[in-house]
Amino acid sequence: MIKLNKIQQAAIIFCLVFVIFTYAEFQADQLPKYDAYYHAKMAEKFPSGEFFSQQFPWLSQTDLAQNYGNMHFLYHVFLSPFTLLGFAGVKLATIILASLF
Repeated sequence: MIKLNKIQQAAIIFCLVFVIFTYAEFQADQLPKYDAYYHAKMAEKFPSGEFFSQQFPWLSQTDLAQNYGNMHFLYHVFLSPFTLLGFAGVKLATIILASLF
């Protein structure tokens, strides 16, 4: 029996979960849920500075239309570089986060 330390065990588990989530995530061409499009668009806006806007007109029938606050700020910051790869990048970011947690 091969003895593995905790780091090796964690790396093996990460790789297995990464492969499983990669297979599941890339079964469809589009993003899996409607929220994913919102998060991708917000992350895409980060470099342009629009990210910090207090207006979010797309939610005109909610309280967030005039008093918008980015409740997922750190997630959007993390996701921002992945948006350079389009939807594939958003999927990759999702796979990485799912594999880590």
